[in-house]
Amino acid sequence: MVVYVRATFDADVGPVTFFLDMVELHATDANEIVAPVLQCLAGHGFTEEFLKESWVGLAVDGVRNCFPSIL
Repeated sequence: MVVYVRATFDADVGPVTFFLDMVELHATDANEIVAPVLQCLAGHGFTEEFLKESWVGLAVDGVRNCFPSIL
């Protein structure tokens, strides 16, 4: 799974989206998606405290629902 971060660093520029990392998923249920994403973020220096204060949401594209027989 590709992990992007969207953040605002300068109010005059507005939010920017940037590539952070790629995460290998071993299953597609919620726990098997969230845990590797949290590990990825921690590996890039995002602390649990920072995430609790700043993380707004997680968005996924739902491709599993489109092609359940091949995923």
